[in-house]
Amino acid sequence: MRQATLMVCAAMLGMGAVGVGPAAGGERAGVYLGGESVERLEAGFFGPPAICLVIECEEAGVRFGDGVLSKTRGYSADKAVGDGLKTLATSGDVLSHLETIRRMAVYLDRDEARANRVLAQLLARAAGAEADGEDASVRALAWLDAGFFAGALSHIGTDVGWKPGYAQGVQGLTWLERAAEAAVESGEKVDVGAVYFAAALVAHPAMRESKRDLYERFMREALGRAERGSLLAKNIEAHLEHFDESAASFRSPG
Repeated sequence: MRQATLMVCAAMLGMGAVGVGPAAGGERAGVYLGGESVERLEAGFFGPPAICLVIECEEAGVRFGDGVLSKTRGYSADKAVGDGLKTLATSGDVLSHLETIRRMAVYLDRDEARANRVLAQLLARAAGAEADGEDASVRALAWLDAGFFAGALSHIGTDVGWKPGYAQGVQGLTWLERAAEAAVESGEKVDVGAVYFAAALVAHPAMRESKRDLYERFMREALGRAERGSLLAKNIEAHLEHFDESAASFRSPG
């Protein structure tokens, strides 16, 4: 059922099958899109992680249906972006930011011009927070928004004409790492584990150019900071289940 959901999501995005395939030494790495046969895919790896998995949160500021890509009829992309930006400017909950951004990316539907405008607004917020010497919590959320939005655009296939926040093969990574640093500096006012979870989603090895060791480092940080029974823990568990993995595989050596 979970595999089918992700496969349907990928198909609706016009991507065909998306999955992690075997690399040298048996490590799962690389990506197959569209033209590759499903037979070459390992079981359970379908759909871009930052788009095709709903993030359970306190409140997402963009109206949505029950499905992974279920836009609300009569609710325009402009309205979704406006409502989303308001939520990002007022909410202190990292998971709400992530789900709001995921929905915004879906509504934008590869509209490159509009996506670039939103990205410019988010980046301006982050740069302004730095220049004005804002509290670390404000800077953390601002860089989180810019980084996760850049990563979500990459996952959904929106080409904005450049590689925003690009590092180590992952779009948005530079800004997400800044967010994590600021979140730590904030003294846990911002959920550090949830920021690392965001970084793990965009750095997932199912996506082109990404590396598994990077993903594992971020997921290990997220798991180590997630309190048992928390929304973060539930989201991580759901994510790992979707991709046929378990928390045990991310335990630090020794």
